Amino acid sequence: MGIKVRNINPVVVKKIEKMAREKEIQRQEFLKKQIETLTFFRKQTTRKHHLEKLIDKNIQ
Repeated sequence: MGIKVRNINPVVVKKIEKMAREKEIQRQEFLKKQIETLTFFRKQTTRKHHLEKLIDKNIQ
């Protein structure tokens, strides 16, 4: 599945390209990994908040 993002600030694009070069990967691969990481992080954060609420309920 593809995702297109338009109207990105050119300065941001240059920074993304630089970060990708530092990792010696293509910009597309860099962005793919960043999106996957973001998705995983959000899922973990949501899970953490759920567990914290459960612990608080059990303490009370």
